[in-house]
Amino acid sequence: CKTAVQLQKAADYMLGRLPEQIRDGVVKTAPNLYWGMGCDRDNYARDVLMTRNLFGKRPNGKNNLAFKMSISFSPDDNDKLTYDEVFRIAKEFADKYFQGYEVLFAVHTDKPHKHVHFLVGNCHTETGKAYRRSQKDLYDMCEFFGEQCMQRGLTHSVRDSYFRDKEENSRDKETFAERQMKAKGKETFKDELREVIRIECADPNNRTLEDVVAALMKHY
Repeated sequence: CKTAVQLQKAADYMLGRLPEQIRDGVVKTAPNLYWGMGCDRDNYARDVLMTRNLFGKRPNGKNNLAFKMSISFSPDDNDKLTYDEVFRIAKEFADKYFQGYEVLFAVHTDKPHKHVHFLVGNCHTETGKAYRRSQKDLYDMCEFFGEQCMQRGLTHSVRDSYFRDKEENSRDKETFAERQMKAKGKETFKDELREVIRIECADPNNRTLEDVVAALMKHY
């Protein structure tokens, strides 16, 4: 959300307060299923803008005022999952990852799959710092959400493909080019490097890491 209008509309959508939602009788959530962390849950946009104003950050249409995020569950887990439990999972998630930021989240009840929408303000309430999340942070969030699901037996909601595993995060991960070379029966550079490292590590003259590195530089 880059403008005050976008921010207000995002909050209204989450709570089912857009004019068209009210007109069509759309019910998105319930009073016990939405929450504001560090802010008034019914005046989220106002509070975010006030906090930014305190730190001299005014909307200019270019900077992010808040970020949208969501977590969702498989409908195959509906028999094990109440809306109250979804709310507790969302609160655990927010408490872990969004401390110090103004957050609005709402559990939505209008779809076959239970899900939660978050709005995360982009200004820390004590330091004024922007909210930052890297790709690693997003992977961590996915892993934590998976753990939350597994603890509750929500096995259908755990998506292993979203998580980084040891092989995927390893600097030793094979590239597409390396896989192609192996398929053709050719030795890759990494395979060659592994072999010469093993040779130097096995040499009794190399007693430290520095010895191994020096030997590699000398011989290869």
